[in-house]
Amino acid sequence: MARPDLFFSFLNLFETQKFDGFILDIGMPRMSGLDVLKKVHAENPTVPIVMITAASSEERALLALQSGAH
Repeated sequence: MARPDLFFSFLNLFETQKFDGFILDIGMPRMSGLDVLKKVHAENPTVPIVMITAASSEERALLALQSGAH
């Protein structure tokens, strides 16, 4: 189970360190991979982001691609 502060811990880490890329799950407990995607893409639109999911939702997949995922 994810800690409630996981998203905020990630944001702090993201602001203080450089990452070459990200692999994110669309649906995560207590945070959305799409929210993380949007934050990362807003700060660094050139960093590669790969989104994964076990759900078979075309709508969510399209949203991820439109938000900058690969």
